Amino acid sequence: MNAITTIEITGVDHQDRFRSQLINRVAAIEAWAVQRLIGAGVDAKKAQLLSQRMDELRKCVKAHPSKFRNPDRVLKLLDDLVPFLTLRSVLAHSTASTHRAADGTSFILFETPCVDPALPWTFRTILRQEELASVLMRVSNLANQLNQQASA
Repeated sequence: MNAITTIEITGVDHQDRFRSQLINRVAAIEAWAVQRLIGAGVDAKKAQLLSQRMDELRKCVKAHPSKFRNPDRVLKLLDDLVPFLTLRSVLAHSTASTHRAADGTSFILFETPCVDPALPWTFRTILRQEELASVLMRVSNLANQLNQQASA
């Protein structure tokens, strides 16, 4: 059995740093999306939530393909981004705690309460220490690839 202990306060700094870095990277993608929408003459004010903006961007790519270097590539990149947008939502709406298993593996536990009062559970997402850099790198790579798709 793997015993779990809570890491000292330095773990809180680490989890908050990861959370803020991921949210900032997704926010940069969101800003890029809003710029693309405005550049295509779409009323970006109608889409207030991140998911709405991504939906509008998909519509924009299909309706205004000339605004993008490779519209099919943009749609593929948006598909690749979906799990990270979901993770961003989890991180933004969860409490977090850093733990260490008996084998020394560190991980961050994100707990999101269920919004249905009839369901007495919490949704949990666990990211191991070694996964954190990979997640941030993949989001950064997606952001860079999207930036390259803006029409010249």
